[in-house]
Amino acid sequence: MKVDIDQSWRMEYTNKKTVLADSLGNSLILKAGDKKNLQRLFRKAGKSRMFVYEVFAGLLAILISLSHEKKVKYIYRIDLEYPGWSEQIKDFVLRFSRKLGIKVIADQIEFASIGRKSEAHQNAYKVFKGWMKPTRIVVADEILRLVLI
Repeated sequence: MKVDIDQSWRMEYTNKKTVLADSLGNSLILKAGDKKNLQRLFRKAGKSRMFVYEVFAGLLAILISLSHEKKVKYIYRIDLEYPGWSEQIKDFVLRFSRKLGIKVIADQIEFASIGRKSEAHQNAYKVFKGWMKPTRIVVADEILRLVLI
């Protein structure tokens, strides 16, 4: 079964929250303040170029963990947000998923343009606008535990 995943408000735009949602109805928010703190910490760590990709992958791993079931092998189809970085993001998602205690294999993750009619896009937009509550609010410390430790 394919599960689409989309992002509303890109990671590098730190003036507003970022929402990730899937087509199953799961969603999460990373608030603007947390994004700014993470960006500052990545700069201090000398990893400023990787901020966007690692934080995005961390959020993807957390979102996947919300829907991950051992009995169902989902294929996660992620909207192509960062062309040229798909393989690196996939590697990060696999590593972060292991840290979260879920088993996801490379064949379960693919990148494609999913479009505005996707249920994932609609869910992300509704959560971003405040019309729908997120499943989870992610804080900077959760991401730090995945990416910097």
